[in-house]
Amino acid sequence: MNMRVVRLFTYALVGLIVLGFAGCSTGQHGRNVEEANKRINTQRANIMLPLAIEQFETGDLDEALRTTSEALRNDPGNAAFYILAGRIAMEQGKLERGLHLLDRAIELNPGLPDAHYYRGIVFQRWQRIDEARQCYQRAYDLEPDQPAYLLAVAEMLVASDLADEALQMIESKLIYFEYKPGLNAAVGGLYMMRRDFSKAIKYLYEAHMLEPDDARMLEQLAMAELAAGQASQAVRHLEQLTGDPVNSHRNDLRRTLASAYLRSGRIGDSRDIYKRMTRKDPSDVESWINLGEIAWRGGDIASTLVAANQVMNYAPQRPAGYLLAGLVWQKRNQHDRALTFFEKAYAAAPDNDMVVLLKGIAHQYVGNRQQAFLAFMEAMRRNPNNDRARQLLSHIGATN
Repeated sequence: MNMRVVRLFTYALVGLIVLGFAGCSTGQHGRNVEEANKRINTQRANIMLPLAIEQFETGDLDEALRTTSEALRNDPGNAAFYILAGRIAMEQGKLERGLHLLDRAIELNPGLPDAHYYRGIVFQRWQRIDEARQCYQRAYDLEPDQPAYLLAVAEMLVASDLADEALQMIESKLIYFEYKPGLNAAVGGLYMMRRDFSKAIKYLYEAHMLEPDDARMLEQLAMAELAAGQASQAVRHLEQLTGDPVNSHRNDLRRTLASAYLRSGRIGDSRDIYKRMTRKDPSDVESWINLGEIAWRGGDIASTLVAANQVMNYAPQRPAGYLLAGLVWQKRNQHDRALTFFEKAYAAAPDNDMVVLLKGIAHQYVGNRQQAFLAFMEAMRRNPNNDRARQLLSHIGATN
């Protein structure tokens, strides 16, 4: 216990003892002593509360539990300590015990929103969504100016496939939480789910302006911009994110930046990122695939084949390497060899429509018209609106 808490406790104790002795002169010694002791214990418990919270928040769960248990012995009717004890149990993975402690807190004081909120977390971890939502709603009803409770209710609505209801609820409350970036971010995320990217960007930009140092909000904004086709704007924000040393391990962010470069026409910048990533990790299959696709689009057949070989080497179960290799050999008019790779691609991904078409084309090149016909028919069965398959099927039928 730190010295500040000790001094506070000492002052309170001395004061209460004095009150106790003063009561002796009235002739009610026993009752006054009992009341004084009760006040002392209550005061001691109240002084211990900030210490227990500090221990809990710094991760010292054992000390927090000891302090909380001692406080409850002194003041067993204090609901705040049952809430804290419940949270400690939850952090220790003892969800059932945590729920019982929170239930006890509500018995003592049903008007504490935190008790209902943490009960909701227990039910959410148990995937009991309806019960979790009821708890969060009760917490929000008790303290409607707490945005965390509102967001928790909305999250449960989304989990119950009621995203539109969640959006309506949060959006209607934004006027009361004008400077709460988390709510704007939530609304933006819900509009992303609806693929209404312009509104998503509007709210995510507001969230970013309210909390410019929050990297998560900036990342959400960049993703919305990329989804909306605003690649240049996304590049600016993704460069900011990837330039932060905190994100040095985020290969996913670098790949997203490379994709944004590609969409904005900066092909060289995109290729450079993928090259750096493969130099750093030669087994980075995703980067090799992207390098192969960029090389193929640019007519660089040799680099396409290098990338294809790396993908086949590190990920033989994936069709991408075989597809790229097959395209290269088909381009070089070595159709038997191309067909071999397309067959391997088909074995790796028999449900891939592109693989089926390319296999059929390769069969057509080597003169296997029946096999080509069957492949094009398969593609048409999968997708009757596949114009390319229809054209190929029509062509091979006309030449028979």
